[in-house]
Amino acid sequence: MKRLMIGKALIMTSACAAMLVSCNRTTDFYDPYHDANEYSSNWKDIVGEVDANQTWNTSVPVKIKATANEDGTIRVTTDNPIGGKTVSLFSQTVSKGETIDFTVAAPQNAEKLYVSLYDNQGYVREQNFVPNGDINIVNFTTTEQIAAAKAPARIIASTWPFASDDDSRYPNVVPTGAIDIAQWGQHPNYPKTGDFYVPTTTTGINAWGSAWGNEYYNLYFAEGTYNITDNVNIDCATIILLPGAVVNITNPNIGANSKIIVSEGATFNSPSINMGGEIFNRGNVTINKIDMNNAGIIYNRGTLKVNDIIYLNNQNTQVINEGNLNAKNLRVQGNSHFYNIGTTVIEEETRIDCNDPTWRNDGQYTTGTYHLSSGAKDIINNCHLSVKGTTYLVSEGHFKMDANSSLETKNLEVQHTMVYLGEHSIIKVSNEAKMYSSVSDKGYIESVAQDADKPAVFTAKSVVSGCSSNQGYVINYKGNLVVAADSHFDNGYSGSYPFINIIGNVKFAQSATSADVSIPKSACSCGYNGDEPTVIPQQYYYYAFEDLGTTNDFDFNDVVLRVSAPVDGKSNIQLCAAGGTLPASVNLDGAVICSDVHDAFGVDVKTMVNTGAEPTLPFVTISTDVEIGEGQDASSLPLSITVYGNNSNDIRTISVPNIGNVPLMIRVAGNDTGKWFWSREKVNISDSYPDFGAWGANYNSNANWYLNFVEGRVTKY
Repeated sequence: MKRLMIGKALIMTSACAAMLVSCNRTTDFYDPYHDANEYSSNWKDIVGEVDANQTWNTSVPVKIKATANEDGTIRVTTDNPIGGKTVSLFSQTVSKGETIDFTVAAPQNAEKLYVSLYDNQGYVREQNFVPNGDINIVNFTTTEQIAAAKAPARIIASTWPFASDDDSRYPNVVPTGAIDIAQWGQHPNYPKTGDFYVPTTTTGINAWGSAWGNEYYNLYFAEGTYNITDNVNIDCATIILLPGAVVNITNPNIGANSKIIVSEGATFNSPSINMGGEIFNRGNVTINKIDMNNAGIIYNRGTLKVNDIIYLNNQNTQVINEGNLNAKNLRVQGNSHFYNIGTTVIEEETRIDCNDPTWRNDGQYTTGTYHLSSGAKDIINNCHLSVKGTTYLVSEGHFKMDANSSLETKNLEVQHTMVYLGEHSIIKVSNEAKMYSSVSDKGYIESVAQDADKPAVFTAKSVVSGCSSNQGYVINYKGNLVVAADSHFDNGYSGSYPFINIIGNVKFAQSATSADVSIPKSACSCGYNGDEPTVIPQQYYYYAFEDLGTTNDFDFNDVVLRVSAPVDGKSNIQLCAAGGTLPASVNLDGAVICSDVHDAFGVDVKTMVNTGAEPTLPFVTISTDVEIGEGQDASSLPLSITVYGNNSNDIRTISVPNIGNVPLMIRVAGNDTGKWFWSREKVNISDSYPDFGAWGANYNSNANWYLNFVEGRVTKY
């Protein structure tokens, strides 16, 4: 009894001593006969219970079988690689037609993995995703570039024959024999047609001719200022402003058969005009509102300002701007026609919503929003279109862009519209592009560039789907096209119909600015000069060890190793930290790959390495080109450490813990940059990672515990 009590006292003394020491003490000892229950008991008191299914690995193995139909690289990531910058879990060079079987270490809480095919230039050619499961089969279907059919046109022509302008329309003087319009009602034999000049004292005009009676009038305004405050009623008449004339009309009533000619150096100001006639301007015209109908024509080579809206109302109505046009709104309807050769600024909305209109831009066009909701085929941008808000291409029509042209817009929505892009043309969306297409033969962004070295570029901050989650053919990408976005919606399938339908030589850059394309900036192009392709960081898997297992020291920094995600079937192993002060070797499948972790760092065995606020010594590579065998992954290598006591005969090997047991080693995946921050010295892992204990007690909860650390309690780098 006495001996028993003495023994119990000795055990308690030893236990207390063990409780007081930690792996940084200067009198480390190793007791090969220690009671493992003490470690387990302390664990449960400090960390918590252990789930019977707990593997102490934050990764799970996922088997994948993939077939490529072109040379390149198959890579696995946890996020969409089109616009994604997540770490690579696996990378394998493949040849066209090659099938590879592999196992990847997937984060426990990942719902799906992205399996992508990259070409030899680093572009993503196609992405698929797979759920966590036993076997996942991926067949890539990208096709080679489409062969050239013909050289692309440099200027895309429209089918509508727009009016022309020439100098003969603009006289410099009042013709000889013109009659003073003030004598209109006083002249006994005034002509039924002919030339009249308007005095500056005129306050009203009534020149209502007749097309059937051949009564046509030419009304000349010479140099001077005209304030006409009474009614101006004209039909079958032409108002001609000579250079230097300033005409202000208060109450216009201008008939369908009338014209307004404004010479260079002349100014015409009027409130709303509703006419089916013609306005030819080389001077300065300001009108509150224009409503054009019948066969109305506006040809502007000067400055035309419309304070409100320009309505184009039927199939024979046309506006041609070769100068400077500024309006609040432009509406092209009734199959009317608009052509910009100069500079047009529409402050609010450009809207095209008839069946067969023409909208063509060969110059600089800026608008608040751009709304195409017609089935038109002649919607053409041959130069630079800038949209401050959203561009809506929501029709079954065609939106065409010439070679080296550009569309810059804040947002873009595409539904059913066929968007055709010439070589080195660019659509640049500074914010969000939303796709709504729902059929395979409508809703294209297609490059018609025949030169693969001069692809069209579609770039956006983000590309999102506006369809339901199971909608096929959200968008069709086609031809020699580079898609460059900071983020892009996932590909997938609705039955056999893909969300992203890829046809031809389509390439996906990994960010909006990383396409390897150089397009010079010009009057028509906003230009593009891609940065270096984004380098996807490798994932690392961390093996963190405790070397004693007899105390309440659960910092798991006595030995920290990390294994790189495999590239072409091979990984590297690095030594990251040595927080213990006992000799320890590292073993791979029973073979020693590092005889002593302290020697590897070049320090004394009593010196702790990289367990403070940040690493003080660089990580040491202790094994290279480690082959990941069949059925293995980077988080399941047979790594272990062997710990030696002060007596070299005292040996203990620590390896993968049995499922459901208290661990001396845990395996942790890195974050989205491949990093994991282990606990500082003397900081239990449940203190540095508050969710660790809950995960340990329930393997199916708090699976991302290793992402949520407490500042000041981990070693950060």
